[in-house]
Amino acid sequence: MNWNGWEPRERNWRENSRIPADRELRQFFDESKHWGRCGEALKANITGGFRGTTDEIIQWAAQKWGIGADIIRAVAVKESYWNQDAAADWDSSGSPRAFGLTQIRRDVNPGTYPLSAESTAFNLDFYGATLRYYYDGCADWLGSNYWSGDIWGAIGAWYTGRWYDDGAQWYISEIKQALSDRTWEQFD
Repeated sequence: MNWNGWEPRERNWRENSRIPADRELRQFFDESKHWGRCGEALKANITGGFRGTTDEIIQWAAQKWGIGADIIRAVAVKESYWNQDAAADWDSSGSPRAFGLTQIRRDVNPGTYPLSAESTAFNLDFYGATLRYYYDGCADWLGSNYWSGDIWGAIGAWYTGRWYDDGAQWYISEIKQALSDRTWEQFD
């Protein structure tokens, strides 16, 4: 890992310093969905237990979950342009449903909010665990076309909850473009 202190998003400093308290993690585990036999072990390892710059936290999550750091960097470009305070996917009452670097939807992922907005490390830790869930083959509910060991399928499933549907394929192409452009290297 390259702990060089590079921080293109100084405004993330508060969220980058925030490690969830034990009571907050217990609340997350109590409120979150059951991830099935395969996924519960992944979920149990979500801690958000790291402080650093935005890029250092990305590298930490990438190493923890065995995902390429540049892939997570590209996802964070697409989802939030590396702004942990980003919120989107507004509901009919005008409230956001998605938060943080990877835009974790609280309606789809119960128990993640407010930590998904308040802690960069929790946000990326949850994202990494979810990507591993799809990658490791835990989402057998996706049907006979689903298979393990496909990082691009996992990334698309993060976006749509489906395996290579049209929306997932569009999203995958967006992430590949950000990866190819290395957009984060252009941040000031």
